[in-house]
Amino acid sequence: MSPIQLVIIDLTKDPIIVELSTCLEKTEESFESFLKDIVHKCGYEEIAKEALADRPKKPRFRDFSFMRTSGAGKNCKKDGEPGKNIITSIIRYVKLNDRYIALTSLLTKSYLYHLVLGDNISNRAILENLEVGRKRIRGLPRTQAGKPYIPSNKSEVSLLPFNISHQFPFIGLAYLDGSMQSSSYMIGVDIVMFDSYKDTLHLYASTDDFLNVFHDSFAAREWDQIQSSSTSGGTDGDSARIKEFFIRWSIKEAYTKALGTGLGTDFQSFDTRLYSKGDTEERQLCTWVLTEKSGTHLRGNVIHSDDKEDEKWDFVFVPLFRECHGDAQPDAPVGCACICVGPKDESNYTSLSQVTQSSSTLKELIDYHIGESTRH
Repeated sequence: MSPIQLVIIDLTKDPIIVELSTCLEKTEESFESFLKDIVHKCGYEEIAKEALADRPKKPRFRDFSFMRTSGAGKNCKKDGEPGKNIITSIIRYVKLNDRYIALTSLLTKSYLYHLVLGDNISNRAILENLEVGRKRIRGLPRTQAGKPYIPSNKSEVSLLPFNISHQFPFIGLAYLDGSMQSSSYMIGVDIVMFDSYKDTLHLYASTDDFLNVFHDSFAAREWDQIQSSSTSGGTDGDSARIKEFFIRWSIKEAYTKALGTGLGTDFQSFDTRLYSKGDTEERQLCTWVLTEKSGTHLRGNVIHSDDKEDEKWDFVFVPLFRECHGDAQPDAPVGCACICVGPKDESNYTSLSQVTQSSSTLKELIDYHIGESTRH
């Protein structure tokens, strides 16, 4: 098994969403009722930032697979204020798609918490109102910069390095498996959709106008490479530049998310240079990193504009495709997930080039917490 794990959830394939969208006329009202029912059945707990007193020295780690659980009972005490707060935080989103994203993200992080720590690590009193097989939904704390983490015995350091990203209809969870627990590596992931800019296209006179908004987010060299992206295979120039822009934006996002600083870091303050196995710098990423479904690995140098030393990171790019029916072949990628892992020690360099990919659904996450999962 490779040390980098990537779980992709495509909400367009989710049976829960299809059922709610096609069977119920008032979809927004049905979603709120649906959400309250989940929280009512499972309960909700916000995990404190402090390390749990009875935490094991090393996390219990299993693969990201849903275990067979006992049948759930019918009665469950209604959750208190924390449950109401999490419901409010999800339904505050105006768009239904954003509500589904928020719920899926919450349950994905909660599952990861159970995956690492198991159900018997924290105080058993918090589980006393749950039927056998049900898992209380866990809300993870966040660092001062807003990055979620599983509390450890170090302040704001996650017990398991992980990161999550989403852009409808995809949610991506990237984490390092048990073999990497003793390392100091950080991990970040960012998902971009190549057509997401079209929602705001009416605000701009041209592709150039759209791209120029982000000019100050890139180092001069990176910007030149976006603007000079060439065409091939009949693809129009604007399409190539848009893809190059989003891929390079995902690199910036994944790197700063790995650091835990996100948009708090000036994107123009560092330059990223990516190299293939032959130490050749890849300048046109849009023609290189979207060719392999299993992912394309590039070694990266992060060069800072201040006096900070250059850093070595691994970058893996996984293309994302729309659902295909029957024997139809997938069209061109509609998006990309960029995973960033590092920083790497030059004296003990280990390439993290392989990614184990798996998929899940919102329904599977719900079934796991309710205690009706049959996947194992």
